[in-house]
Amino acid sequence: MKSNIEDVLNSRMILCTGPSFGRAAMLKSITEKDMGLIPFKKIFLSTNDPNNLKVSFNGKKPVCELIPRKDKQLDCLNCIISSIKNAVNDPDSEPDDIIVFKHESVYVSDMHLVKKAIGKILDGYDGVFKYWIGFDNQPTNQLNDYYHTDSFYIKVSAAKPIFSELHLVKWFTKDYQFCEEYLTKYIVKKLPNVFKIDYHHSSWKDNELGFFHIGRYEEDPDWYWDKKNYNELYRT
Repeated sequence: MKSNIEDVLNSRMILCTGPSFGRAAMLKSITEKDMGLIPFKKIFLSTNDPNNLKVSFNGKKPVCELIPRKDKQLDCLNCIISSIKNAVNDPDSEPDDIIVFKHESVYVSDMHLVKKAIGKILDGYDGVFKYWIGFDNQPTNQLNDYYHTDSFYIKVSAAKPIFSELHLVKWFTKDYQFCEEYLTKYIVKKLPNVFKIDYHHSSWKDNELGFFHIGRYEEDPDWYWDKKNYNELYRT
């Protein structure tokens, strides 16, 4: 299994990222740092900022698409749809390639967990996602528990039937009121075999997929992931 994981890391990983409005420097520095750990086969950038269309990463040009700038949640969702759609429809993408989607504020921080996630896809899972377990008895008219969108893994062969002809979302509705609700109901639900990691802590800083999400402000230190379940994450 170890050699298979190393082979995937070295030749079969695809990065999908964005939307990166006003964050060209962060996008470039984080992506280039990640390329030192994972030599991405190809990079797909869907951005709501025309200035990002000129970016390159260590001399490597991404496949770019300019998406409309509307609001943070909608742009997040359309970045996912656009970048993964472009990846699965690209002639260089193979069915067994693995897509990493992550925003420009998320970087690789733990290669052990990255390899564990890749191993789950090699075991036959379609993707690896974090699943937010909401607060009990909190009154809301929105979905309480859902798959998170800051980072996830998905196999090209599993993503293609969903994304290859998927259109951008023009607005939210009562059925999907935010990015994660759409991802949960209209994307992950269609995957027959998902490896789901439940979490109930801050989505910033280190996460269970091997990434670090740069937060916009500091939260209560006790609210970040305490890593007590680190060795149990990928055992099931």
